[in-house]
Amino acid sequence: MRKYKLLIIVFLACLNIPAWAQDVESGITGVVVDKWDHPIYGASIQIAGQPESRVETDRDGNFEIAFIDETVNLEVFATERGTVKAVANPGQPVKVVMGFAGEKIDVGADITFTREQSTASVSTAYTSEFGNRNAKNISNTLYGQGLGLVTLQNGGYYAETNPTFYVRGIQGNTGNNSPLVLVDGIERDMNLVSADEVESVSVLKDAAAVALYGYRGSNGAILITTKRGKYNTKEINISYDHVINYNVRRPKFVDAATYASAVNEARSIAGLAAQYSDNEIAAYQSGDYPYAYPNVDWVNETFRKHGITNKYLVELRGGGQNFRYYTMIDMVNDAGYVKNPHLDSTYSTQDKYSRANLRANMDMDLTSSTKMKVNLMGSLTESLRPGDSVNLWELIYETPANAFPAYADDDHLVWGGNTTGNFLGTANPVAQSQGAGYVKAHSRVFFADMTLSQDLSALTKGLSVNARLGYDNYSNITENHSKTYTYGGYTSTWTSGSEPTVSATTGGEATELGTSAATDAWTRRFNFMLSFDYARNFGGKHDVYGQLKYEYNFNDSYGINTSVYHRDYSFFGHYGYDNRYMVDFVLMGSQSSLLAPDHKWALSPTMSVAWVISNEKFLKNNKYVNFLKFRASAGVISSDNLPSGSTAYNYWDETYGATGSGYYLFGASDGDVSWGNFGLTRFALLNPSHERTYKYNAGFDATLFNGLDVTVEGYFNHRTHEWLDSSGKYTSVIGLNA
Repeated sequence: MRKYKLLIIVFLACLNIPAWAQDVESGITGVVVDKWDHPIYGASIQIAGQPESRVETDRDGNFEIAFIDETVNLEVFATERGTVKAVANPGQPVKVVMGFAGEKIDVGADITFTREQSTASVSTAYTSEFGNRNAKNISNTLYGQGLGLVTLQNGGYYAETNPTFYVRGIQGNTGNNSPLVLVDGIERDMNLVSADEVESVSVLKDAAAVALYGYRGSNGAILITTKRGKYNTKEINISYDHVINYNVRRPKFVDAATYASAVNEARSIAGLAAQYSDNEIAAYQSGDYPYAYPNVDWVNETFRKHGITNKYLVELRGGGQNFRYYTMIDMVNDAGYVKNPHLDSTYSTQDKYSRANLRANMDMDLTSSTKMKVNLMGSLTESLRPGDSVNLWELIYETPANAFPAYADDDHLVWGGNTTGNFLGTANPVAQSQGAGYVKAHSRVFFADMTLSQDLSALTKGLSVNARLGYDNYSNITENHSKTYTYGGYTSTWTSGSEPTVSATTGGEATELGTSAATDAWTRRFNFMLSFDYARNFGGKHDVYGQLKYEYNFNDSYGINTSVYHRDYSFFGHYGYDNRYMVDFVLMGSQSSLLAPDHKWALSPTMSVAWVISNEKFLKNNKYVNFLKFRASAGVISSDNLPSGSTAYNYWDETYGATGSGYYLFGASDGDVSWGNFGLTRFALLNPSHERTYKYNAGFDATLFNGLDVTVEGYFNHRTHEWLDSSGKYTSVIGLNA
């Protein structure tokens, strides 16, 4: 019986061998690489028009599609890069290069083209380029990334080191030059997003790129796309980073003797008597009287030279045939530079920052024609600063080395400080960093959005409908545990003799830690989008894409006059001929609650064209020029930018108030509330309009010598109807504010 079983197994194996060989011979095999010939893992490959043939590349970039018996067109989707089409022959390996021309370009409202097809000015950075930078959020990884993106560093405290961004520089005079920031298509704070959860960052610059964002796009836009799952894969990534941060280029201040000599010199130039005698300057130099004539290096007394940052990351990524997921847990802990934060063992005054992010992105193929996408992100942040949110560096810059000693006694029980004059004990940087308590802030963030896409090809081939709902919530609670302290100082005179006359002074009051807490910031944002999209190719040469879209955004924030909504209606049309000539047209109608009732609406048209020169016959197979495209755009982008200040929110209304001398009401006595004349206090603004930006752009995109990507652009922006504060711009003859 054993022999028979063995014969049967061998026979089945023999049957299986030629069958397998036949599959490979009639199938498609190949590899997907980037422009540096590095394999791309997890790229999706399918036969054009046959989604059921989809497979994924392995870690070496290899793939295999079986049961194909004719030459086919492949569509390759690399999650991080874009889309490229290739022709493959069964039985012959194919090499697919995901190059510059195939990069994904998002021109707004989830409309995505390859760089070859796009007419817009967009630069994109990918996680493979900035993912190795250790930073607390995506904002701090973008230095030097994105053509046209200007990044300026802010703040010395870790919690405040969020840069300021400009797209193509400062563009207007209203004070609002910040670009629109979108995370997965919805306006959000990028400082709350960690770099690890981001797949790509795109900078949208010209009119063709920002037209579909209406009033909000005049300063350009930064589009952040987070990571998503992959078909038929499973990945687990765990990482830990331990970072030692160093203060570099710490400022060096003059010592006490040099400062005293400089003061005497300045007073001499002004014709005044010297403030410090030669004996006092010598005492500063010798250090024989450290309390009466101190010489304090405030930088080294307040701060240590290094800080510590720890980062923890767990990523789960994968999916099956109909469900894909990306889940991430990211934690950051940072301890700053305060030199001695544990003076009281019950609490710390160290500059600290802690954040935990949890993200879950899910893609579900509910049916062959119905897709659903869900994005969830939660973030908990806690920051701590010494004192009553005091700016230690400001105190250090303002307090000279001879103002007072850091401590007023040898046992370090009393802080140093003067009770009179310009430099009081409350200006002691060491005392404020160690003995003034602390302030703690807690922020809670929740981002959620869901997109439902329905293919309507059963009605008309190429037609689809997309709907998106988004809700975000942010709040911040501040606990004030600061306190005051006592301090001591010394007054001294050195009129004659070998010793100064010194007398001690005390000031300040020691209090317990404060216990107040309050919600000092919150934001709620709602987003709804509905679009009908149409994409078809006719005869293999005519590409047509159209979109009709409605979008509504509502934002409500902490404060007065902070509820703002935008409503947009848009039409986008794209036509491409033979992958050589493209033309796009956008007509955007926008409404903003910030503008006057009769002037809330604006119409913004944009047109752009592109010519892919490398697809012309005379350049088709040039070995030096792999890709070359010329593009140009022109458009009018309307804006609802207003000068900062609460009075700008009702500029179209005239206001009234009490003016002139007051009088007492009947029966009122001296000291009771009195009333004055009630009259006009501010004129209304007649025939208001809105700001407009005229954007013109022309440029070339190219790939040369099989790997050198080049973009050359020229642009011109011109703004009209800008809002300006009228204070001081007219004579007092009007008599009222405007």
